[in-house]
Amino acid sequence: MHFSDLPPMSTMTSLAVYAECESVQQTADHLGISNAEVQQHFHKIEGHLGVKVFNRDTKPITLTPAGRQLSEYVMAGYFEIIQGVKLAKGQDASSQVTLSLPMLMGYDFLVSRMPEFQGSFPLIKVSMTPYTSIQSVNHDVTDVLLVHKKPPLPEYDFEVLGKTQLCLVGARDLVKRYKGRGLNALPLLIAPDTSIGTQWIKDNNFDAVHSGETIPVMEHEMLAHLRAGRGLAVVEKIYVQDAISQGNLIVLKENLDDVTFYLGILQNLIKPTARNLSQWLSARLRPHLAPVQDVTGIY
Repeated sequence: MHFSDLPPMSTMTSLAVYAECESVQQTADHLGISNAEVQQHFHKIEGHLGVKVFNRDTKPITLTPAGRQLSEYVMAGYFEIIQGVKLAKGQDASSQVTLSLPMLMGYDFLVSRMPEFQGSFPLIKVSMTPYTSIQSVNHDVTDVLLVHKKPPLPEYDFEVLGKTQLCLVGARDLVKRYKGRGLNALPLLIAPDTSIGTQWIKDNNFDAVHSGETIPVMEHEMLAHLRAGRGLAVVEKIYVQDAISQGNLIVLKENLDDVTFYLGILQNLIKPTARNLSQWLSARLRPHLAPVQDVTGIY
């Protein structure tokens, strides 16, 4: 499809403005046209594309799933046009989007992947804010939110990003050092606010791998301590799978229950930049969240 095959620009502008406010009246007011003309634009889009973009059985009308997807891409396209106009005028075209995410994911997992995003979207500056609990998230400044368990936050649109698993891991050299003697002399690294991991330890018998000693470690320092061979830790596999594949860490025990990650974006968010980031995260992180099947087992 060529851009000349698209619906008229005026109709797509109406769709983009509607996607921001989700109100026909506000769209008309913003564009300085009548409600009837806005509705005509919507009908022209549907007629041109042969796709139902709006549910008209509801009052007020709402976007269909296809319409919402289309509107997100239209908004992202307009954002690129705006950036181009700013650059042509010699203005600063950069913009910022704030991502709040679990601390361990922020410090050790996603940071290494963000240069790829910056390469694709050099004008979007991502501010990453790790949090220790959902209660500590500043929702006033958060555009995109990554969570382990979808909380009751009606102001966000959530989608399942993927699943991972909890696993007990340790440095390979440390584990081999105790091979043949049992693993009953290794301490556990415990980070504050890791209620999931702590509960899993309590629900399972770790006498075979645990000396009984626990070492408090800040969450963002957890993987560094693991790699240094200071003890074992219970973490989500997403955080250690790269290290596991490289042979730096080894899985000793894995739980059977999945841990679900959700990606949330503020409803009615005007920033198309957040849509760019959200779509990139979905495309890049989903493959990495699939549980790894090969579990080494306790030595």
